[in-house]
Amino acid sequence: MKRRLALCAGLVALALASYEGVRHCLFLNYDDNIFITSNPHLAQGLTWEGVRWAFTADLLFDSPNADYWTPLTVLTRLIDVQIFGMSPMGPHLVNLLLHTVSAVLLFLALHSLTAAMWRSAMVAAVFATHPLHVESVAWLTERKDVLSACFWMLSLLAYAAYVRAPSIRGRVAVAAAMACGLMAKPMLITLPFVLLLLDFWPLRRSALGARLVFEKAELFALSLSSVAISIQTTAWMSAGTSTLSLAARGANAVHSYFSYLRDAFYPDALAVGYPHASDGTSPSTIAWEFGALLAVLAAAVAARRSRPYLLMGAFWFAGVLFPVVGLVQVGIHGRADRYTYLPLVGITIAVVWLIGDLVGENPRRRAAAGIAAALILTTFVGLTRRQVRYWIDDLSLFSHAVKTLPDSAIAHAGLAAAWMSAGRPDLHEAELREALRLRPDLVVAIRSLSFALAGRGRLDEAATLVEEALRAIPFSPLATAELRVNLGLIRARQGRGAEAHEEYAAALRVDPSAWTALYNSGNLLAGEGRWAEAEVKYRAARALNPDDGSIANNLGLVLLLQGHAPEAAEILSVASQSFPADPMLATSYGRVLHALRRFPEAERVLLRALKTAPRSTEAHLRLAQVIEKLGRDEEAKGHYREALRLDPNNAEAAAALARTTPAEANLPRP
Repeated sequence: MKRRLALCAGLVALALASYEGVRHCLFLNYDDNIFITSNPHLAQGLTWEGVRWAFTADLLFDSPNADYWTPLTVLTRLIDVQIFGMSPMGPHLVNLLLHTVSAVLLFLALHSLTAAMWRSAMVAAVFATHPLHVESVAWLTERKDVLSACFWMLSLLAYAAYVRAPSIRGRVAVAAAMACGLMAKPMLITLPFVLLLLDFWPLRRSALGARLVFEKAELFALSLSSVAISIQTTAWMSAGTSTLSLAARGANAVHSYFSYLRDAFYPDALAVGYPHASDGTSPSTIAWEFGALLAVLAAAVAARRSRPYLLMGAFWFAGVLFPVVGLVQVGIHGRADRYTYLPLVGITIAVVWLIGDLVGENPRRRAAAGIAAALILTTFVGLTRRQVRYWIDDLSLFSHAVKTLPDSAIAHAGLAAAWMSAGRPDLHEAELREALRLRPDLVVAIRSLSFALAGRGRLDEAATLVEEALRAIPFSPLATAELRVNLGLIRARQGRGAEAHEEYAAALRVDPSAWTALYNSGNLLAGEGRWAEAEVKYRAARALNPDDGSIANNLGLVLLLQGHAPEAAEILSVASQSFPADPMLATSYGRVLHALRRFPEAERVLLRALKTAPRSTEAHLRLAQVIEKLGRDEEAKGHYREALRLDPNNAEAAAALARTTPAEANLPRP
């Protein structure tokens, strides 16, 4: 027991030594902004409304702030905000804690399954320190990796206990751990197959035959349920590219398997945004890699009797990777380091046990193996510490990615966004153009460049960019709709409202679920004073995306403008409860309450808006109007003055001051 505790402590020390640098990492504009920092559902921390959203979001993919169905992962993010606010250090340390716990649980599970203490410890130590795992630990969006891994390891522990003493309670424990893991990330769909591999080795239960499958019936049912839920999101995840052929996806799968295997032993060029194999990997290279992979699998099969762990480890690696190896197209990236987080355990087991068998009981060989293990782990710690530093911020991450992967369009697009945040629009445009040179079908780059051009007044150039892309590239329906909406927004800014409406209609023809087309069409109609028509569009958009606060806000305002204040109040009340930190919703709700003469309630709502957005001209203006109705004229004047200070051209605030304090209204403004 003391030795096991000492080894657990050693694993903790290795993980901390490898990843302590995550405390310096910031939130990234690489999905962290979508799922965390700009996610209105997280803003208030752990609330009942947040918990409800965590368990309902993405069952039908009705929220842009969720990917897959991962309610337990979302719950941990709510807890992060409750404890740490919107500080990145705390959540990063939680990621490190979960990774460390997974390493310890992996050691305990393998020791329980194999009774081999030192070999189990070495596998867990590699898991704790391997630089391929940096993406999963240092990137907050990948909280789902480190959380689901904890439940994966708990499932292995529970299964080891079940095999020693079979019981219904034991099966329930395994199923419960797996169910929790699936609610953290769908990656656990392969767990039942891995348990069958463990039945082959080290448990040596193969003689039980079909019974081994039947005893896992509930686990296979969980896997199928998770697959059914996840399938609904794959179309959205593929929206950023043209559709790749099955042959291209198959070639990428081969290249990915080979690259992951190479990086497991030689992690020399790790980055984000690996190009797809279709972006330049030659057929001869794919053929050579396919042959090498077949040779590895053939060797494992040939040695299944003398060294069964090779077969188990090879098929663990291949099987757990299979759902994410690219046969199902998700975006345009070829592969990602994070996908190796659990699969790499299989290869590590195979290698560690092979070396252990080759070393045997020879004292000199054992000493040499110990020294080699120490050197390997020391190297991994150093490489991981270096890799963590690249994840400190967007500019570091994507500058390294472009340097490591100069032919990656994803890397160039990410660096473009980082340059924009750093206030370098010239470099932003240059990187986007390079991204589009490499991948003309990269929707995020087309949209970003067109908006950048439009923002600089180059509206015709922006429109031409999108039009030419739509003519030249066979985008998926979702990507086509996204670009049509993009073009509609540009047309609206050009003052060509009729053409903008046509683009929104075209988007809806190719993708009837394109709520952004309905929403922006509603905005255009509202801007034209066509309130009733705008209402129809907003209602349709809200039916497709009921969790979007902007839709509810605009619907409430057009209802108010049509004289339907009670219904507007009802809609905005519900939306304000769902997004209590949204100052726009609170301000609009206060405006409606003012129209309904519910002045004390309006004051409370508007004060909440100002607490979140103290520089909101609109909130100051509406609060001043409410306070004036409550008879506190001097206090109202203060808010009118603040509104005019924030926006010297605000005619409504100036008129109010002219009415209440004529002399002051004529003073020159800064």
